[in-house]
Formats: sequence, C-alpha cells, structure tokens
Amino acid sequence: MKRAILIAILVPAITTLSGCATKTYEREDAASAKDLAVMACYELDLELTKERDFIAYVNKDSKFDALDALAIVGDLGIGNELERKGALDGANKRIEKLQKIRAGKGCH
Repeated sequence: MKRAILIAILVPAITTLSGCATKTYEREDAASAKDLAVMACYELDLELTKERDFIAYVNKDSKFDALDALAIVGDLGIGNELERKGALDGANKRIEKLQKIRAGKGCH
C-alpha cells in the first residue's frame, strides 16, 4: 500500500520535472536581406563571430548533465537532441548566408 502511494506521488512529480528539463537555446533572428545588404564587412565579421560563439556554447551546454538525466525519464532525451539540432542548424544556415554576402561584397 505504501509503495503504491509512493509511486502515485513520484511518477507525476518526475514526469513534471522532466518536462522542465528540456534545454532551450535562444536563437538569433535572421537579419533581413535589406539589413545584410547595408552591413559593412566588419559588421558581417561580427555577426559570423556571434554565430560561431553560439555554436560553441550549444556544443558545450549540450554535454550530458543532470537536466539530461531528468529529460531521459520524460522523453528519452529526444527533446534536448531536437532542440540542439535545431539551434545548430539555424546557426549554420545563418553562417552560410553571412559568408555568401561577405563574399559578394569582396570582404577579405
């Protein structure tokens, strides 16, 4: 009886905590084509540096930790992996876009 009560209390609590355990990464809004067109080479370089720093942060933060352990209980860690992948994909697309514009302007 005590075991059933303990399970009835712990399962919802663990499930609730695991939902809060999914990591999130604040993504940079993509600059419009008009904004990018007027940026100077050094501004494009700064944007590239920000994106590379963001990728480094995501890679460092996505190492296994206590939040991952909780997330595994709730969704087998899929939420964290999807969030990491989405953040990295977005940053890499932005880097590609910035590099194309930078090359088009003849930046060195």
